[in-house]
Amino acid sequence: MKAFWEKESTIAFCAFAGLFAALAAYVFWDTWGLDVTFIQPDNGITHLPDAVARRFREFFMGSSAFVPADLRLLLGGPYMWQELQYAVAAFVAGLGVAYYLRGRGVPSSFGYGAGLAYGLMGYNFTLFSAGHLGWFNLLACAPWAFGLIDRAVRKGKWRNWAMLGAVMAWGSAWQPDVWLMFACFWFAYGVYKIWSERVRGKKAWTRLLSGVALAAATMFVVGAPSFRAAYVDALGGREAQLAAAGADKKTDGAEQKDAAADAEAAEARWNFCVSWSLPPEDVAEFFIAGVHGDSSDPHVSPKTPYKGRIGQRIVLKKGQRGQDPVTGKSVKEGDVVWAPYRQHALYMGGAIVLLALFAVIALFVKWANPMIEIRNNRREVAFWGVAGVVLLFCAFGGFTPFYKLVYHLPYGSSIRCPLKFVHLVEWCVAVLAGFGVVPILRLGRKGWAIAIALFVFAGINLACNDRKYVATDPVDCLRVQVARATGSAGPQLVMDAQTAHGNADYVFASGQALNGNAALKDAMGKGVYMPVSTWGYDGKAFSRVPRERAQFVLLKNKTPNPPPPEKKPGTPLERAFTWLSALASVGVVVVKGFGMNNRRTTTSRGQGGGHENG
Repeated sequence: MKAFWEKESTIAFCAFAGLFAALAAYVFWDTWGLDVTFIQPDNGITHLPDAVARRFREFFMGSSAFVPADLRLLLGGPYMWQELQYAVAAFVAGLGVAYYLRGRGVPSSFGYGAGLAYGLMGYNFTLFSAGHLGWFNLLACAPWAFGLIDRAVRKGKWRNWAMLGAVMAWGSAWQPDVWLMFACFWFAYGVYKIWSERVRGKKAWTRLLSGVALAAATMFVVGAPSFRAAYVDALGGREAQLAAAGADKKTDGAEQKDAAADAEAAEARWNFCVSWSLPPEDVAEFFIAGVHGDSSDPHVSPKTPYKGRIGQRIVLKKGQRGQDPVTGKSVKEGDVVWAPYRQHALYMGGAIVLLALFAVIALFVKWANPMIEIRNNRREVAFWGVAGVVLLFCAFGGFTPFYKLVYHLPYGSSIRCPLKFVHLVEWCVAVLAGFGVVPILRLGRKGWAIAIALFVFAGINLACNDRKYVATDPVDCLRVQVARATGSAGPQLVMDAQTAHGNADYVFASGQALNGNAALKDAMGKGVYMPVSTWGYDGKAFSRVPRERAQFVLLKNKTPNPPPPEKKPGTPLERAFTWLSALASVGVVVVKGFGMNNRRTTTSRGQGGGHENG
């Protein structure tokens, strides 16, 4: 036991876990607690017991797959303790980076250092400000596939191939467009690994192809229940969005004869798909935080709003004119403008970007080259360097002609927001930074101290920037209180005379809405909504006040609304696949875990001191 705690890998993991926990606590410091939350508009309010019960009920009916990431519900549900769900997903993603780098012989301390940076990188982590929890669920799975591909091709162990298929399937349950980007990246890396390992001989090829078949079979069995929802339904929804934007390529007979109308639809589809591209000048934010401002949400960044060109691509129609929202220059019909809007950062950490660049530069420096050559990592560095550049050009989207190549690939014309490719660029930068410290180790103990200090500094630096994207909303905090107290979803907000109101269980209405909203007044006159409590706002928080001092009123719907429609029970075949998926997931985790617990480890500091996990 004493020897275990003296291992460099154990010390490095404990340091990584402790530092990550401290930095995550710092980022969300003002929002820890059940009655406080931060602005996350794309994530709805759901009461914890109801959410857990519904999720498991759908699983037992065979209408929804169950994957390990669903255990996040036990951390506090889809809304309460939301911070913990984001933080845990980012932590697991960081472990995925360390898993890959340790397999490549990089010392554990620096594998975890690169993982710390990856988990806290701007575009990865600050998407919590938009409430994109689906991305975080994918983030917890996607990085692990690279380390598994590396081990599976080099070692050929069946448990690695099986775990690879499972990880890819688990990630497919969320963000299908980003998952597809990662899947293409995994495929490219797999082809490179097969080439770089120089697979030769009938026996080697037979074992390799058998492993690929096992991974594919595992992915199908584990992911079958979610593939339909992820791709058939998601693609159908995207086509509906395109049709609503006038960008549907399908036209009726008359329109097909009209070349102008067809060209207009094609142009509209292009504009829809390349909205939220990465402007080339915003690459500066990779290493200079907030170079063009922070969030577009005035609650989050009232003093430093985003002023760049990330946003929607708009072509001014006939008769339209005005000023470019970014440059302020006059524009007229036919001109292209970018309406800026974003809710995240792009900062990757200045020290991390410099380390990544140093890894590439070291390929051409004689004194550094032998250190990077550990386990043939010179090729790995070259691959990630080239991949990072190609992916960066993909992220530029509508700002360069290069994206036309991506757009004309299968499903390319259904992917919106080329900026998403930056997620893959962040992976390349993180692993290159892990390789970039290796030449520094030539300096001995001084080199180790410098490298560790760089990663610690980078983590703190990233956390300080991430914290800027946390902003509490008193109204949302009250919604959390109501959801917890009533066991229902949070109340609908009716803040003024123009705000519509529906059939919510609870309505939180301002005095202005009570006096001027005719529909709400009519509903109250008919006794549909009855007052529950009265509230005041002191500029920071809501509190209960006597009726005569009330600024807001919480109303309850006396006519209970029907519960949301349940998903229809799956067919016998769908239920069978659902249970088979769950059992396969458990089996793969048990087999992989058993193999890791019985692995042989090497702790040669000169060769990296990391585990060569099976």
